[in-house]
Amino acid sequence: MGRALAARLVEAGLAVVVGSSTRDTKGYNLPCPVESIAEAVEEAHVVFLAVPDYAHLLVMNAADFSNRVVVDVSNRRERRSYGKSIAECLRDAWSEHHQRCVVVKAFNTVSAYHLQWHARGRSVFIAGDSAAAKAQQSMQVASLAESMGFTTADVGGLMSARKLEDIPHRLFPRWGVAGLMALVTFAAWLVYNILWYHVWSYGSANPFLPDEPLFSYQQLPAKTINGAVAMSAASLLSLVFLATAVARVWQMCRRDFDAAFPRWLAGWLACRKEIGLLGALLACVHVVISLALLDPWYYPSLYRFVGLVQSSAGRPLGPASLANRPLLTKWGESFVLSGSVALLLLALAAACSIPSVAAGLSWREADLVLSKS
Repeated sequence: MGRALAARLVEAGLAVVVGSSTRDTKGYNLPCPVESIAEAVEEAHVVFLAVPDYAHLLVMNAADFSNRVVVDVSNRRERRSYGKSIAECLRDAWSEHHQRCVVVKAFNTVSAYHLQWHARGRSVFIAGDSAAAKAQQSMQVASLAESMGFTTADVGGLMSARKLEDIPHRLFPRWGVAGLMALVTFAAWLVYNILWYHVWSYGSANPFLPDEPLFSYQQLPAKTINGAVAMSAASLLSLVFLATAVARVWQMCRRDFDAAFPRWLAGWLACRKEIGLLGALLACVHVVISLALLDPWYYPSLYRFVGLVQSSAGRPLGPASLANRPLLTKWGESFVLSGSVALLLLALAAACSIPSVAAGLSWREADLVLSKS
């Protein structure tokens, strides 16, 4: 992390000095001079503390950090929802030994990979008790972050570092609720399809085998599940727009548009994007399975069989391979066309949910794409 920060700061045109306890730079290929920790801190005004949290006490005694802005980029080794953050502990410990030492939490949500490969557009969250250290002035943290190509966001005092240190430990937030809703929806439709096509359809829907169900259990892995996938995709996409309607009805019933939503409704509204993406994924799976099963034996109602075209003399006008050739009926071709258009509109809506794409859309453009598609 320290090497990536140094390289990115040098590329931004800033004077950088790396402080090391050993000065052993073999294999690191640093683009700037390396000095002792005391010498590096003496030359700098902003110090990036790119060491693990357990080494903070060793660094504290290695130099005088008075009148310095110290940027803590470390993270906890595990997620913890209680106690002080690393930055707060650092501030409490260092304030007793270094006068007017300002501790700022920043860059802990940006990985060394994004620093090294010039990833732009990412946000650097800054938390600190000193407004001057966070202000966009020369040689301050926000100014440094912007000179490196990042956008900055002030998240408040140093107490906010507790949430910042939890961000790297998150694993797909809000996807758990969306995944559970998708799983329950798919399971419900799968049970319904099994009952309808394999249990309740004996002797009523299969003219060729009146004593057999409409679908055999050999068709369960693809054809039956394909129906459940299609219904689940439609249900999940409906849940995305249903959440907004339920929220409006709830506000009208309460006659209070400023009151907070109940927890279940707030969680539903928060994971609409994830629910919609899962619905789009299931729709793509449905398209793939349907194309694989698009056959006259699976969907006889969508096909018509064309025989040989004969002349008035009784001679065939085409090759024998055209005999009994299956072609899609107008309804079959309409299904293919409508499915293709629906998939295109769904892909457009899914693409607009990408953060980089959504950031370039105005409110009216986003509303047009997401509500009309």
